Amino acid sequence: MSKTVPVKDIGVPLPADTSKVAGVVCYYGPKGFTPSYNQSARVIFVVSTLQTVPVGTPPVSYYDVPIGPLLPSTLPDAAYDFVFTFVDANGAESDFSVAVTETLDLTVPPQPGQPVVLS
Repeated sequence: MSKTVPVKDIGVPLPADTSKVAGVVCYYGPKGFTPSYNQSARVIFVVSTLQTVPVGTPPVSYYDVPIGPLLPSTLPDAAYDFVFTFVDANGAESDFSVAVTETLDLTVPPQPGQPVVLS
């Protein structure tokens, strides 16, 4: 089985009032896409399942969103934009975040042929 470079997690800053946030929705598409609330290319994360991580000085807390394992394996290598919203318990969503771009590279080099012992 080939080894590929894993997709990096993305940090989404926690809002000032986390009590109203039940989930984080990740919309994705080719670099430059315009997100839509009804698009099928999205992943929903329940906030209670996400870790929070501090970043920077002074530290800002971010939800650590592990998008890699949830992306379809059929996505071709390319640059993708990821846009986020917060969702409350009733299903209402916030405005879209600014996009963050990540390049997926799932193509592996060719398998080596039969090695030989050199004298």
